[in-house]
Amino acid sequence: VYIRTDKSVVALEAKTGKQLWQAESLGDVPLSRSPVVFGQYLIVPEKESQIAAFSTNTGQLIWRTPPLNMAVLYSPWIESITVANNLVFVARFDWSLSAYKIANGEVAWEKELSGRSFQYLISNESAVYLGTGSRLTAFDTMSGNLLWERDIGGTIGPMVQDGNVIYITDQANSSLLAFDLQNQKIIWRNTYDEIEKFEIGCLVESDEELYLSEHKLVAISKTRGRLDWISEHTGRLECPVILGNKIYVRNTDTSLFAFGITSGDEAGKLAVQTNTPMKHEPNRSPIAAGELLIVPVTEHQIAAYRP
Repeated sequence: VYIRTDKSVVALEAKTGKQLWQAESLGDVPLSRSPVVFGQYLIVPEKESQIAAFSTNTGQLIWRTPPLNMAVLYSPWIESITVANNLVFVARFDWSLSAYKIANGEVAWEKELSGRSFQYLISNESAVYLGTGSRLTAFDTMSGNLLWERDIGGTIGPMVQDGNVIYITDQANSSLLAFDLQNQKIIWRNTYDEIEKFEIGCLVESDEELYLSEHKLVAISKTRGRLDWISEHTGRLECPVILGNKIYVRNTDTSLFAFGITSGDEAGKLAVQTNTPMKHEPNRSPIAAGELLIVPVTEHQIAAYRP
């Protein structure tokens, strides 16, 4: 289990909580985005929009990007990170989409991004897909060449990929759509009165279902976008995690909920420390590690539960 703190990144043995190593790494305050694991590399977002790569086994620093050469008065924050084809793709708000070589951190290619829209990334071996504003854009992973661009007619929010399909939330229209990557066409698109506009916080997927979090947790079928169940009002939710026959999700207040994965009925609740109430902030969601649920309980305490 790899943990991002304000001044370091820490590796813990998942079964016991024993610390394996700790490496110096300055984070953003109050919250930094979580590290991304790719093989032997731990990709860590750092202060002032830098990226560092550490060895997952030893914590040794492999490379770190230099400070951005900025002629502006703010540090463009890191919006999204994904990895494919031994490249690390980083989208920075109102700044750039950058591709770094994972072995040494050299810039492979870079695309300037302008505009005040949030950015979401998905990647595979052939392309990296950027959702920003109303546009979904595909770039070749190796060269950065533009492959295609489509306007979805809304405001893109969180996305997930399953094979040749990307599922895209539309914040402006309370919609969800399935987009075919092979022919660049929309397979289905549904609008849900139960979902509040510009309140979608996260989207995760299982074999047959999509789980969308806002002020409620919503289960939607992948096949035609049917709404299967919706939870009671919980307050603004962060990212859910699936473990066994339950789905766990915390709100930005003080509650971590367990819901039945097939019914959406509340199966339990745990008290946690309140998180930032601001929208579009990095979260302190739990993760699944084998049969354990790893929960950030407070700013300084992590606990492992066996549900």
